[in-house]
Amino acid sequence: MTAKTADEPEAEFKNPVYVQLIGSKGESELKMFSENGFEKGSSYSTIINVNDIGDINGYKLTLGGSGNWKPENLQIKNICKIILI
Repeated sequence: MTAKTADEPEAEFKNPVYVQLIGSKGESELKMFSENGFEKGSSYSTIINVNDIGDINGYKLTLGGSGNWKPENLQIKNICKIILI
């Protein structure tokens, strides 16, 4: 998951940000996206591990604290892991 924060005044957010992914088979638990928020004009990428929720078709963001965050772009890639036993 990658986020680009707008490069404008008051676009940054300095508290944790959480994400919940929504898929064709259900929803993930609330997961930490960033512990420290986002600086204005910055890009941030991380891997969010969830159980099989099917094809991702949405998300919910939760800001952990007061303030606003202005993302310019948010990209989510679905990477499947296959484990053979």
